[in-house]
Order: sequence, then structure tokens, then C-alpha cells
Amino acid sequence: MTGYQKRAREEDNSPKEKKSLKKEIPHEEVECIPFSEQHQDKTFRVDMLGVDPAVVLHRLHVDPLFPPIKQRKRTFSEEKNVAIIEEVANLMNTFAI
Repeated sequence: MTGYQKRAREEDNSPKEKKSLKKEIPHEEVECIPFSEQHQDKTFRVDMLGVDPAVVLHRLHVDPLFPPIKQRKRTFSEEKNVAIIEEVANLMNTFAI
């Protein structure tokens, strides 16, 4: 999904077809849609001229005094692994992730 534009699958026989739900978005956010659609192929800040860097840039607030800690690998039972795989597949089919 790009910007504020929300999409949903139509409930007909073509599951990959999407339709725009701009009617349900507040008026202030609808004004942002053409701008976000115009810049949807931009990947770097320098490609988006006229965009405030505070909007585009993100900075992690990490204290250098604390060393990074590697998380341990989590193992699940076979039953839970199957449930996880099914849930991820469902989310991917509904374009949630």
C-alpha cells in the first residue's frame, strides 16, 4: 500500500484485483493521496524534491553505552509451527503484510 491509500480485494472471481477506498478516508488525508501516488516509486530522500527531511528521515535513538544483545532463537512445537505458517499465509493473502 502506498501512503494513505487503502486498498481491498473485490469480492468477485478475480482475487488479485484491487479497488480504491478513497471515499472512506477523511478529506485532509485525501489531499495527501495524489502526492503519495506521485512519489510511490521514490526510494531515496534525494528523489523526493520538496519533501521536508523531517518527514522522510528516521533515526534510531540508541545509547552507545549499552552493547547490543542477540536474542535467543525461539523454538516452537510442530503444532505451533503449522499454526504460524497458516496465519502468515492468511495475512499475506489479505495483503496485511
